Amino acid sequence: MKFVRVVSSNLESKIDKVLMIVASSAVLLIVILTMFHYNGLQVIPVSHGAATPPFDFVSAAPKSLSDCDELFGPDTAAAAFQLSAEYYDGFSAFETAVNESTSDEKIEGFTFEQPVQFKVLHYLASRPNVHNICETGFNLGHSTFNYLTANRHAIVHSFDLGIHQYAHKMATFMRRRFPSRFFVHFGDSTQKVPEFAGTHPNHRCNFIYVDGGHTYSVAMADLINLAAMADVDAGNIIMFDDYPTLKAFPRPFGWAWEDMRRWGYVVELLRCSFKEKQYQRGFVIGKVIRRPRLLTQN
Repeated sequence: MKFVRVVSSNLESKIDKVLMIVASSAVLLIVILTMFHYNGLQVIPVSHGAATPPFDFVSAAPKSLSDCDELFGPDTAAAAFQLSAEYYDGFSAFETAVNESTSDEKIEGFTFEQPVQFKVLHYLASRPNVHNICETGFNLGHSTFNYLTANRHAIVHSFDLGIHQYAHKMATFMRRRFPSRFFVHFGDSTQKVPEFAGTHPNHRCNFIYVDGGHTYSVAMADLINLAAMADVDAGNIIMFDDYPTLKAFPRPFGWAWEDMRRWGYVVELLRCSFKEKQYQRGFVIGKVIRRPRLLTQN
């Protein structure tokens, strides 16, 4: 009987090990599949129904939306779309201000690095229903200058950590260039955005651009707090930068966008990535359909 018990014990031990391996493999497979889903390697179709903004820069019958460089292609209605004359008229002064402001500091990345994305921002900001634009991540002000020259009636509220001196210098330039149309709020966006929303309860954003802190907690707070100000009546667009990515192991801040979808706050309209090896990330565009409660970070 002792021999039988020993054999039985060894057999059970082996079975347990096999089950553990199988379970671990299953978990790993789920993680990989989930990761690919979050990365946006699947094609997300764009509906052109009544509730969807008319994205003329997307082909009416796209073969794939995984490559951002396919936007504004020759087969799209917006193939001839150009940045405004106001943008080109003011760019020289803006570029001079950038060069003078960054002579002593290392520069972080900015939206001007990707011309297609810059054109998408210009297009979205120029839409007739856009009156208030809210963004996290002012930095050098490329995106802000883009919005304000795309739409001469729009007002921009920008939230930035303010750790770079060049951001403060460029904010001064923007105030002078666009008086009463540009407002910057320096400090931690997880505090500054809900603080602004609390003191301006009727402020509604028609276009939201989230490009601030790239951690899950900060991205989540920025998405929720800006979505809490979204204009769900007159219409809104929300854009989340640097996600999805083509990298095998993406940074987890992108999961914040997926949670916003999963919780029913946003509906995704488009996602794409740039395929250049040095970039390998993109952006997602959606619409806030339900405003969440403000979230504060203590």
